[in-house]
Amino acid sequence: MTTAAPATSLAGAVTSYNHSIGGSLAVWQQAVTNNHSVTNLFDSFGRTMQVNRGYYDGSGRHVLSYVEVALDNIAGNLSNNAQGNP
Repeated sequence: MTTAAPATSLAGAVTSYNHSIGGSLAVWQQAVTNNHSVTNLFDSFGRTMQVNRGYYDGSGRHVLSYVEVALDNIAGNLSNNAQGNP
C-alpha cells in the first residue's frame, strides 16, 4: 500500500489517499475524509470495476454501498449493478 500526502480543504477537512499497485497499474485507490471512505477497485486494464462507499469506526471498516461495473466481453458495453442500504 502506498500513501500520498494528505490534502486539506479550505474548511479544514483532511483527506488521505491510499492505493496499491499490482504490476504497473493500481489495483485499488482510496480516499478517506473524516472517517468516510470511497474505494475504487480496478481490473487488469485499469478500468474501474467496483466503487465502495463507507466509513471507519472503532470496530473497523463498514461498506454502506457499492456499484459494480461489468463490461460485455464482445461489444465492450457497460452495465451497472448497484447495491446498498437506504
